Amino acid sequence: MARAFAEYLDTDENADAEFDRVKIRSDFSEYFGLQDWAVYYFGGLSKAVDEFGEDAAEFADGNCDDDIREYIQDHGTLIEFDGGIIVSSF
Repeated sequence: MARAFAEYLDTDENADAEFDRVKIRSDFSEYFGLQDWAVYYFGGLSKAVDEFGEDAAEFADGNCDDDIREYIQDHGTLIEFDGGIIVSSF
């Protein structure tokens, strides 16, 4: 996770940003994956399924990952890495 976040901070769009660990800690959260984020963000599995999938099995199989990814990217920042994701607060 740390490497993925460091690479994100090292991009041209963040070149002028000052390192503020308190702000980073409050503005970004780590999740095991896209479905994990959706369940947390929407307040439960049934609400996340209502938002992104036709049923819980489709949601759990990852069939909604592209929709979840697009939703996050439309509203904030998504950093994907092996083993999880980092999402900005929005």
